[in-house]
Amino acid sequence: MRENLPFDNMDAKLDSPAQRDICKMVGDLPEDTVSMAWRSALNERLVPVAAQRRRAQLLGWFVKPAAGLAMAGALAVAIMIRMAPAPHAVSVAQASGVEDSLIAYHRQAAISFDVAGPGLSNADAQENRAPASTEPNVSEDDLSSL
Repeated sequence: MRENLPFDNMDAKLDSPAQRDICKMVGDLPEDTVSMAWRSALNERLVPVAAQRRRAQLLGWFVKPAAGLAMAGALAVAIMIRMAPAPHAVSVAQASGVEDSLIAYHRQAAISFDVAGPGLSNADAQENRAPASTEPNVSEDDLSSL
């Protein structure tokens, strides 16, 4: 078995007379050397382009992170607005208007302040209210200490 079968065919094509003619024509082409004046002119034209590119890269160092932070902040604000709880409706007797609701709420708050005192809210006063018992909760140990 031959391992390099496709390359044998390629070598035959490279040794063809047409390929030799092409090689001779390329070899006969004049060799153009670039003058130093042309290279210098090219470098002078490239210096402002390089400076402009350097400024753009430095600006990118500041603009890209700032844009990322702005987008993250906007996303956080959007999430917070979307997740914000709906305002709770005041649990007051049905009133026909806003004024009646405010008056009823004020009366209820004043009554709960009188009942619960300054340290408890309406919800705390209702949750912590103990059921009234008819019998006192007294044990034998309490009676013996008297």
